[in-house]
Amino acid sequence: MRIAILDEHLKFFQQNGSIIFEDLFTDDEIAAFQNLVKEVSFERRATSADSLFLTGRDLWRDADEIKKTIQSRRFACIASKLSQTKPLRLGYDHYFPRVDENNKDIYQQFFSTGSTLQEISSIQGIVCGLFICLSKAVNEEKSDSFLPLEPGAALFVKPDQPVNFNEIINNEGSSYYLVVFTSTQALFIVNRSDLGAKKFIELGYNYGDRLKDNLNPIIYR
Repeated sequence: MRIAILDEHLKFFQQNGSIIFEDLFTDDEIAAFQNLVKEVSFERRATSADSLFLTGRDLWRDADEIKKTIQSRRFACIASKLSQTKPLRLGYDHYFPRVDENNKDIYQQFFSTGSTLQEISSIQGIVCGLFICLSKAVNEEKSDSFLPLEPGAALFVKPDQPVNFNEIINNEGSSYYLVVFTSTQALFIVNRSDLGAKKFIELGYNYGDRLKDNLNPIIYR
């Protein structure tokens, strides 16, 4: 669903560091996207030596339909207007499936390293993050939740805005898809607390490298 960014949206984002849009996806769109993400993630886990957590990083590289969705101009346009940054580059994406006993410990380990996107990432130059809710939380009545609780709703957040990442663990039954947007000048700077840093190194990045168009494309000009 297309959303026009109004002055009040921009003012709210600048003052609060984040904003939720309840209907960024239609019901059919989010159901199809969730099923695709689960399928690609399952296939990757079956063939990868990576940990369960790392298999959720950059799924767009394995599926054209995921790539088409997260690189959509409608999302990048919102991120660009909210962050007042243009052009935008795709930094990375990450799938956070429903928490269970198989992944809870590594979630807690990862989220204990920082409280902002910048602190948990190995990229300098992040301008905006997008958390998409894929599945409904059992405790969706939580009115004080920072993250969206309804499928198809999404949170845009500043890179230095504190995020209660524990909600991904505590919002029982929910799953999320994170998309990170950067400036064109973004750099790979190894953050040893970032479990996903390994994926940048596997792509051929070295410490201090500027993100490359062929690996992390510019998606909005």
